[in-house]
Amino acid sequence: MAFSPRGFLVPAPALPSSPCHGLFEVVEPRTITDPHWQSGGIEWEDFLCSPSVSGFVAECPPATFTKDAEREFNFCHADPFVVYGSFECATGGRPVREGFDISKDRLLAWEQWEVERIAWTGTTANGDVNPSFQTGNDTCGIVPVVLSSAGPLAACEAIAAMEEFLADLVPCGGIIHASVRMAAVLASHSLMVKEGDRFFTLAGTPIVFGAGYPGTGPGGAAPTAGATWMVATGPMVVVRGDVMMVPDKTSEAINRSINQIEVRAERYYSVGWSCGIAMVQTFTSCG
Repeated sequence: MAFSPRGFLVPAPALPSSPCHGLFEVVEPRTITDPHWQSGGIEWEDFLCSPSVSGFVAECPPATFTKDAEREFNFCHADPFVVYGSFECATGGRPVREGFDISKDRLLAWEQWEVERIAWTGTTANGDVNPSFQTGNDTCGIVPVVLSSAGPLAACEAIAAMEEFLADLVPCGGIIHASVRMAAVLASHSLMVKEGDRFFTLAGTPIVFGAGYPGTGPGGAAPTAGATWMVATGPMVVVRGDVMMVPDKTSEAINRSINQIEVRAERYYSVGWSCGIAMVQTFTSCG
């Protein structure tokens, strides 16, 4: 990699604020400025999962049967993790202030990709977090249900299986997740429609095409050749903090012992979902 230009230096190509049709376009992150959650993660009440309603025939005189009352609900937990962008350069190469801007721009351009990857795998640079698509959420007893135990399904069958799973899990609240290559596959089979800036199945379930989704299976199992894994989850929550600069002062960004500028832009995240999760292996061939 060259450290100095060999031609006339112009501004770098601009990037959109986030990759199109990824996780943040379907599940808008909630920014929590109170830092207390960053040490222990987040919890939420999981009480909308089915079946939680029943029906009866109104009679006169009144019916004598007992109307059940639903008591059960779970508290689900999601661990916190940190995503960061960085910049390192010898002093004199660039102004220190530019190092702060570059590290922050790198974070903003790539944070969705990394959050998607961690949400799927649960793996970070120095340890694992809970939950993840591959392992479920052990704090509220959610484990992945495999919908293709006999081998990969055709794309149409895979979508149908996930739609049926979600219909029995949570009313109109589920989400389907797939790697970006599946956008072309599902479109070629006419299995989705676009409304505004989002894609939906024909039944109305939103689809996330994650650039960071690796398409691996339960426990991280590699897919069969010519196939990939897709995921169906209940409603999701994405919580993040404000961007923090480390260090937060330009005067502290220089390691004077080696005359090196080192800057990082960091942000805390927690990602989770309610009700359940299913994984299905599908072929990646286009129609």
